[in-house]
Amino acid sequence: KSEIIITGEFIREAFEVLQQRGMLELSDANARENETDGTFFVRRLRHLQHICQSFEARMTKKGSINAVAQYLLEKLHPTPAVCGVPFKESIEFIRDYESVSFDRGMYAGPLGFIGSDRTDIVVAIRSALLTNGVSSKNILRNNVVSRLSVYAGAGIVPGSTVQGEWSETGYKLGVLSSTFSQSPLTLKSFQTPNEAWATSFVEELIRSGVTQFYICPGSRSTPMTAALARAMRSNIGLIDCTSTHDERGAAFRALGYARATKRPAAVVTSSGTAVANLYPAVMEAGLDGVPLLLITADRPYENRDTGANQAVDQIKVFSESYVRWFRDISPPSDDIPVSLALSDANHAVSVARELRGPVHLNVQFRENLAPDAGPIRGDNRNGSHADFSPSRFIDVAGFQRWSTHGNKWSKLYSPSGSNVENAMYDIASLIARSR
Repeated sequence: KSEIIITGEFIREAFEVLQQRGMLELSDANARENETDGTFFVRRLRHLQHICQSFEARMTKKGSINAVAQYLLEKLHPTPAVCGVPFKESIEFIRDYESVSFDRGMYAGPLGFIGSDRTDIVVAIRSALLTNGVSSKNILRNNVVSRLSVYAGAGIVPGSTVQGEWSETGYKLGVLSSTFSQSPLTLKSFQTPNEAWATSFVEELIRSGVTQFYICPGSRSTPMTAALARAMRSNIGLIDCTSTHDERGAAFRALGYARATKRPAAVVTSSGTAVANLYPAVMEAGLDGVPLLLITADRPYENRDTGANQAVDQIKVFSESYVRWFRDISPPSDDIPVSLALSDANHAVSVARELRGPVHLNVQFRENLAPDAGPIRGDNRNGSHADFSPSRFIDVAGFQRWSTHGNKWSKLYSPSGSNVENAMYDIASLIARSR
C-alpha cells in the first residue's frame, strides 16, 4: 500500500471511533472503508506538490469541539506519514537508532488553536534545530558556538527506490538551504572559459534582479543553459527557468511577464534564424517601453560570413529604434577578465530598467560548448586543446568582494536633482561612503 492509503486508513479509524462514541456523523465516502476513488486531490505549492485526501464529518449534539480535538490530537500524532507503521515498532526504532548519531528532539507536533466554536490544527514537521552555545570567561577554554541543524526526509514505502528518495530529500534540503547566504563563488573549479563566463554572467543577472528566464533549445547556447541549470539548483525558490521550443512564443512570454511585474525577464536563444523570431516582441517592447533582455548565442568572429548553415549576421540585427543597448560579447577566454562579464550583465539590466526597453546581448561561444575540457570538438589541428586558467580569469580588483558578499558588481545612482551642484554633492557623498 502507498503512504497516502496507509495514512488515510489511520485517519479513518480515528473518525470511526468518534462515530461509535456518537460524537461524529461520517459522510458516505468516509464510511465506506474501501472507497477511495475520487477522494484524492493534488495540492500544488510553490516548489512541491502533495497528493492529499480529504475527510469530512459532522458534529453531533453529543460531541464537543474540545473533546473531538483532544482525541484527534492524541490519536493522530504522529501519523504514519511521519513515523511509519506499525506505530509502536516505528516509534521504538526511531528512538533506539536515530539517537545513536544525532538527536533532533520532537521531530513533529501539532500547531494551532482550540476554541469554543472552532479548532484549527496542522501538523508541523520540525525541519531545523537550534542549539544554544555556552559562553565561558575562561580564556583557556573555547566557547561552544551555537549550532543550527537542518533536516529533510522522505517517506519510505513499498516500492521506494534509493535514488528516488535521495532525490526527494536533496530537493527538500535545497529549498531550506537556499535561504542561507551562498558560499563564495570562486569559479576556480571550472575547466572551460565558457563555463566560467556563463556562470558568473548568470549570477550577476540574478543579483541584479532578473529571476525569470525563458530558454529556447539549441546547441550554441549550451553554456548559458548549463549555467542556468546550476543556478536553479543553488537558488531554489529564487529563480524560474522555463523551456520554450518556439522563440517567438518565448519572447512574448517574457514580454508579458515584464508588463505584469515591471521587471525584465531574459530570453536565451541559440544562433541563426532563432534570433529573428524574437523581432515581433522586440518591436512591441521597444514601442511600449517594456524592459526585456535578449541573450543570443552566436558563432565566434572567425566563423562568421562563411556561408555555413545558420551562420547569419546577428550584429545589431534589431533596429536601434527598438533596442536600447546592444553588446557583441567576445568569446570567453582567460585573456578577458571576469569583470567584463559582470559589468555587461549589470549594465544590461540597468539599461533595460532605466530606459524601459529591450537590451540585446549577443554572446560568441567557441567550442567546447559542453562543459568538457580536453581536445576541442571539431578541431583536429595539433595542440587544439581547451586550455583555461580560472585564477587568471578572476584576477581582477573587486572580484573577491563580489564573490564573498553576494552583492551586485556595481550600483547605479541617479542624481537627487537636475542642477549641477546637487549632482556634485551626490558624487562627493558616494566617494565619502566608499572609503
